[in-house]
Order: sequence, then structure tokens, then C-alpha cells
Amino acid sequence: MPPTSFTMGPETVKILVGRSLTPFTIHKSLIITHSEYFARAFSGRFKKPDENTMELAHIHEATFGLFTRWLYSQASRPINTNPCGNALLLLKSLRKRDEDTNKQDVYDVDSDMSVPIEEGLESDGTESTEDGESESDSDTGEPVTGMVQEEERRAYDRVVDCLIDLYIFADAYETRRLRNDVMSMLLFLDLQGYQYLHNDSHGCIVGSLLYPRFRHVIKAYDNLPDSSSMCRYILHTMAYNWHPDADVPEDVPACELPTYFLAHMMMICVRRQWSEEVTRTLLQDVFDTCLYHEHDSVEEKDACEAQKDDDELYIRSFLLACIAVS
Repeated sequence: MPPTSFTMGPETVKILVGRSLTPFTIHKSLIITHSEYFARAFSGRFKKPDENTMELAHIHEATFGLFTRWLYSQASRPINTNPCGNALLLLKSLRKRDEDTNKQDVYDVDSDMSVPIEEGLESDGTESTEDGESESDSDTGEPVTGMVQEEERRAYDRVVDCLIDLYIFADAYETRRLRNDVMSMLLFLDLQGYQYLHNDSHGCIVGSLLYPRFRHVIKAYDNLPDSSSMCRYILHTMAYNWHPDADVPEDVPACELPTYFLAHMMMICVRRQWSEEVTRTLLQDVFDTCLYHEHDSVEEKDACEAQKDDDELYIRSFLLACIAVS
């Protein structure tokens, strides 16, 4: 059984992190329970005081700080909570960090993409007037559609960077439960974004504009196995959401994307062209949290599925901690 706040004992280890070798002092029983890597590194009884110290100069302090928060949260992880909250909570938290009252840049996309339902807009994206009538775009005569605030896009990108870094750390230091929690946070964030930006009032299945960027793809595939949950999720959500006509600038050219990623994304996109069922299944997959969790058995997967609702408040809280440092 994992240690709790009452049973973790007094013994600690010190880990020096980053270029400045910032010290982190962590209860030994806690870190060796949740990480196979640290369990091996700190196995046995220490014979000298300096043997309970390790240097991780290549790890960023913010990433290890989140890992430490995650470790201690396991000692008192909430169970049977009553999840609540607004679907806009997380995106509003993101947007607040980059709010710019002097500039309101947006990305414009085709009308078959998603539409944020904001104050002053009808559900079809047209502008509301005081008498309840809708106005069309003055230049084209078409409804205004597919707008995402640039600050939301930038803030989302930073949080995804943070989550990928945390997953890479969890993979390198063999912390499976943290890998699962990172995937839960990423799917939860994307689901909130989908609900915020998605307009299916016409019964259409469309994507959202909040999805990983090319740089996220490269970072994940360069540092993780192609079969990892993070790489699989990025592949699936990009194949579902990415649109060649969307005016969303990328910071790296498509030719630099990993060959494995490009080949499999092309295969999925071709199948989508031939069957709407493929699109519906893909949408179900990208929001199926347990599909991107690692489980040792069917029983463990069933238990994870049953715990999902109870974990939502915990996942939201930890995600907000990631937002705070991103």
C-alpha cells in the first residue's frame, strides 16, 4: 500500500536538480514507492550521509517541482469526491495569463471548423444585435466563424509543453502512475477546450483549434517511444483536429515532423475520407482516458475506469498547478 502522510516515515533523500543544483528533500518511502528508477537508486540502507543524495542536472527545476507536488499529493489523494466545475474554468485560467486588452488577434478558419460561443455571438457564430437579429461579416456577407483568441492558443501551447516534459520525466524515471495522470490531465484539458470551442448545433462532428502543435509532436517523438501513450494520443488528436486550410501558423515546417508520425497520420486521414464511422470512432478514442493509460490487467483497467469520476477534482487541481508554472 502506498505510504500516507502518517506512514511515510522520517527518512529522506536529497535530489539536486537543474544547472544550479537546486536541492529537493523528499521522503524516501514516498519516492521509492512511485518510481522504479528511484527505488533501485535508493535501495538498501544508506551507510553514509552523502549516499542519500543524487544529482539530476539535466532536469528542469519546474518539471521536478511538479513531480514533487505530485508525489506528496499521492499521500492524501482524494477519494469519492464530488467533481464539479465550469467547462470554461481551465481555458479562462489560461486566457487570463496572456490577456492583452490592446490587441485581439484571432485565427480564422473555414466554416466547417469549431466556433467559440462567446458573449455577443449566436450559436452559429453570427454577431448579435440589440434587437436580437444577427449580422453577417461586412466584407463577405457570410457568418463570422471559427475564432480562437491568440492568447488562449499560446497559453494552451505552454501547458502542453509542460505536460509533455512531465511525461518524458515520468517515462525516464519509470513512474507509471504519473504517466497515467499526465494523460488524464491532457485529455481533461482538451475536453474542456472542445466543449468551449465546439459548435455541433447542426449535428456535425468537427474539430477544435486547441490541439498539439508541430513542435509538440517533435518533442514527444524525439524523447519517447512511438508506442507511448503520449505519442499515440498526439497522433490521434492531430489526425482528428488538424485541418490543412486552418490559418494556424506553425513554428516548424511539416517536413521536419517524424516519418512514423506522418505515415500513420496520413493513413488515418485517408480512412476518414472513406468512412464517417472512422471519424466518429476517432472522436470517441481521443476522449477515452483509459485508452491512454497503462494497466497491468483487465481488473486494473476496470478499477481505473470506476475511479475516473472520483479523480476528476484531483486531476483538475493538479492541472491548475501545471498551468501556474507553464
